[in-house]
Amino acid sequence: MTPVGASPPSAAAPGHVPLAAKVAWLSDAAAYADRPRTVEVIQTHFAYVFLAGSHAYKLKKPVKVYGADLRPLAERERCCREELRLNSRLAHQTYLGVVPLVVRDGQLAFEGPGVVVDWLVAMRRLDRVQMLDARLRAGSVAPADLEAVVRALRALDTGVQPDRRAHVAPGEHLAGIVGRLDEALREIARPDFGLPRPTYAALAAALRARYADVRPLLAERAWRVREGHGDLRAEHVWLGHPLQIIDALEFDVRLRMLDPAEDVAMLAVDTERLGGAWTRRALCASYETVAGDGVPAPLWHFLLALRAATRAKVALWHLDDPEHAMDPGHWRAHAGEYLALSAQFLAGA
Repeated sequence: MTPVGASPPSAAAPGHVPLAAKVAWLSDAAAYADRPRTVEVIQTHFAYVFLAGSHAYKLKKPVKVYGADLRPLAERERCCREELRLNSRLAHQTYLGVVPLVVRDGQLAFEGPGVVVDWLVAMRRLDRVQMLDARLRAGSVAPADLEAVVRALRALDTGVQPDRRAHVAPGEHLAGIVGRLDEALREIARPDFGLPRPTYAALAAALRARYADVRPLLAERAWRVREGHGDLRAEHVWLGHPLQIIDALEFDVRLRMLDPAEDVAMLAVDTERLGGAWTRRALCASYETVAGDGVPAPLWHFLLALRAATRAKVALWHLDDPEHAMDPGHWRAHAGEYLALSAQFLAGA
């Protein structure tokens, strides 16, 4: 068993192990029973993911950021269990369980007796070349692949019993959309993010005007709202067999209560950036056919523009994280790509 290093738990703080010690231990191949040759570490806003042989383990950071407070151990456990529940809907073959990280005899270990110091989501490791973003970059995605994604997403709609749907009132649905719109525009305009005012001012006015135009259409669709994915990107879709859709947003149920067309629009923004406009058209057309839901073009344009602005916001949020802010030009350019797409969608292109 691998020791925790220079910061073992003390008698005064029997359950305390610094995050750096946990990350160092989980980064060491010797920590794992199957002794993988290497451990690859991926860092996000909220977590570290350790790719170890045929498995992957996610450790949530003890941070308070963007509406999520993961500092309490109990909240990290709750989010791990919620992540397992949510992703079992569309990726049950990938998500294996929730595993406690414990200290036993002064050493870190997976499961078993000891003091629980954190929680991990355990997954099967997916072949990276089959992820949708990798396939788009390789030019190996066909319309049938995108239709298969839409058909898989339909499980979130057809699997909900009528008496267990969200029953979201039109006003509540509209308030959620306005909240997401306001936050995106407010964050994009933050002076410390350094975007020139012309970049976002005209877009903000156009987005608000388009919202006013489609507001009645949005209100009419409140009955369609269900617990969706909430963060659907190309890097979350695995095109192997069977198709897996991973990494649903777990920390805030309000961000998952979506019209299914908005989940599709979220993904279409990403695929267009990576693979061209035909992917967006294919996804939207497949949704209408598979769901039997004719979405008016102005509504598609608004949902796409809103989601592109949201992705710009998230790109800029990297500048708030010292570990991601070393290359601010990269994240500003990334945000600019999404803002350009948002303007393009509002123009009906």
